[in-house]
Amino acid sequence: MTSFQEFRKRLASGEVVDPAAITIPKKAQAMQGQRSGLVTRTMAVGIDIAAVLIVMLICYGLLWLFLLLLAPIHIFQMPVTTWFFVAGFGLLWAYWTASWALSGRTLGNHMMGLLVVDYQGNRLSWVLSAARAIFSMVLPIGLLWLIVSPTNRSIQDTVLRTSVLHDWAVTHNDPFVKE
Repeated sequence: MTSFQEFRKRLASGEVVDPAAITIPKKAQAMQGQRSGLVTRTMAVGIDIAAVLIVMLICYGLLWLFLLLLAPIHIFQMPVTTWFFVAGFGLLWAYWTASWALSGRTLGNHMMGLLVVDYQGNRLSWVLSAARAIFSMVLPIGLLWLIVSPTNRSIQDTVLRTSVLHDWAVTHNDPFVKE
C-alpha cells in the first residue's frame, strides 16, 4: 500500500496521472483558476443562506420545545422574531468569516467548486474574512457589479482585493494542502 506522501511524490514526478485530470471534465479544466461569474456565485450564496436558515429553524424549534418543557401549563411567549433575524445575521457572518479564514470555502462555495483568495492567491486572514463577510451582508447588491466588471469581481472583491476562483480539485500545488 502506498502512503499519501509517496503518492504525492510519484504524482509530482509524473509516474502517476493527476486524479484531477481524470475527474474534472475537459470544459471545466479550462475554467480552473479563473474568476467565477454571477450565476455560480449567486447559487453558492443561496446555498449558504439556506443552510443558515435551516440551522435557525432548528434552533427556533428547539427553543420552543425547551420553553414548552419549562412551562407546559402556563402560556409562554417566544422571543420576538426580530431577535432571530439578528441572530441569523450574526450566524451568517460568523459562518462566512470562519469558513473563508479556515478553508477558503463555505458549503455553497464547495458545492459550486469555488475558492475565495486574497490578492496574492492565499487564504484570507481572519480580519479580511470578517470584513468581506460583513461587506457582503450589508451590500449584497455589490455582487451585481460582476455584470459590468471586466475582471469578474464584485464591489466587495474590488475594495478588499479578493477573488472568487473556480477550483474543483485539490492538486499537488494547492496552497491549503499540508505535506
